[in-house]
Amino acid sequence: MCLATALQLSLRPLEIFLLLPPVLLMSSLPVSIAGWGVRETAMVGALSFVAVAETDALLLSVLFGLIVMVIGLPGGFLWLLRPSKVEAEEESSLSEFE
Repeated sequence: MCLATALQLSLRPLEIFLLLPPVLLMSSLPVSIAGWGVRETAMVGALSFVAVAETDALLLSVLFGLIVMVIGLPGGFLWLLRPSKVEAEEESSLSEFE
């Protein structure tokens, strides 16, 4: 809703709450990397029902994808920096002998 308002799209909250859950469900299908392409196609198709221009719908979808990626990056970095399960098991087995 915030993105649609920022892009000055004439979408009502009810339209967003009815049209976007199926779009997000379709983007979770494992046919592309992180739903890119599928989400954009589904968003353009869904928002065409409420007379949103294709370019505006595409821009909304790409911005949504970029925001989700930026929000997920810190978690991804923390996940990469965590100690692996093998290292944790080795540390616990070494501490048993001390």
